[in-house]
Amino acid sequence: MLRFQLASEVTLNADLLQLGSQGPSVQQLQARLMQLGYYDGPVDGFFGPATQSAVRAFQSDQALEANGIVRDQTWAELIVATTPQQALELEIIPIPRLSEVNLLRTTSPPSSVWLIIMPLIPLMGGLIAYAKQLLKSRR
Repeated sequence: MLRFQLASEVTLNADLLQLGSQGPSVQQLQARLMQLGYYDGPVDGFFGPATQSAVRAFQSDQALEANGIVRDQTWAELIVATTPQQALELEIIPIPRLSEVNLLRTTSPPSSVWLIIMPLIPLMGGLIAYAKQLLKSRR
């Protein structure tokens, strides 16, 4: 079984399908064949003679072995044929050259006030907790 993932988020588990097969994969097959004009029957998930005939016609037009059995290559051709072109195109993202990237970005050091206050924060929390405890004990 092959798994196809395209930019359009089309995901399909490519099961081997043939006369007598049933299920959601057959429905996917029938819907794609219908989209391409090869199949005009019900999308019922049953691989009958009409589905087999549509598969053979599609395979013949794609220069595949027209045996009416859907394997990996037939699935791949169906997916490409029924996926919008923009979903098949790769998105090219420019990568900056190393000379354009500032590898030595520096930030200014924290001010001296923060350097004094930051170590005191845990102590202040402890002092507050101690003060609360003292107030409770005096009541």
